[in-house]
Amino acid sequence: MRSGAYTFSGKMTPLAMVNKLSRGEIDVCRITIHEDMNLKEIADHLARLHLVDEKKFLSLAEDRTFLRSLGIEEGSAEGYLYPDTYFFDDVVSPEELIRRIVGQFWRVVNPEMRDKARQMGMTMNQFVTLASLIGKETGFSAEKPIIAAVFFNRLKKGMRLQSDPTAVYHLAPFEGKITRRHLLTPTPHNTYFIKGLPPSPIANPGKDSLLAAINPAKVEYLYFVSNGSGSHQFSTTLEAHNHAVLRYRLAKEKGE
Repeated sequence: MRSGAYTFSGKMTPLAMVNKLSRGEIDVCRITIHEDMNLKEIADHLARLHLVDEKKFLSLAEDRTFLRSLGIEEGSAEGYLYPDTYFFDDVVSPEELIRRIVGQFWRVVNPEMRDKARQMGMTMNQFVTLASLIGKETGFSAEKPIIAAVFFNRLKKGMRLQSDPTAVYHLAPFEGKITRRHLLTPTPHNTYFIKGLPPSPIANPGKDSLLAAINPAKVEYLYFVSNGSGSHQFSTTLEAHNHAVLRYRLAKEKGE
């Protein structure tokens, strides 16, 4: 008999119960981790499903000894909890949850991808961090290589990335509109204040974001702004960018 949780209906005969036990038909839980959720959001999601104790899960996800056993050299599993749909026995330990999810990350981020990131001068942490910024900036796969190019172009010029999602990472889980007050609040991850990439990922990126981080588009853009429909307007100069921002604001005021 398999260990795990079994569900028996009141109408089942004793023989049916025995057969179910002998076949090992344990309850299975389906878990979906969505792209660009951060660690705290995932912990909250799993806790709501009654699969983990949120505090214990977060503690384990920041246990360096455990993380090293999973191939993670950083102090957090943030960025390595690969978004996908998973099937677990109804009774599963936090260790097994994290181990399975991180294992999927390493299956997707294969040696070729890791080698390319290294050849581009990125550490594993920088690679995953960049991918997490890309994923938080856009949900459109076609835009992701362009967003990646903007970040690379700004880094090469010594410009701050000024990525809005980095300004609210410390507030995770964050819901609502990012305001000027958020952008002007100094935090370790706020790229309006720090130069270069944040010190660690701000979310758990999907495959498109990871691929974009090592395959940036060949464009000269340095700026982008949301056009109100979820996609972005890209610009090479600050003047053009300011015009794009103004057009978006005017259109928003008119309700277009």
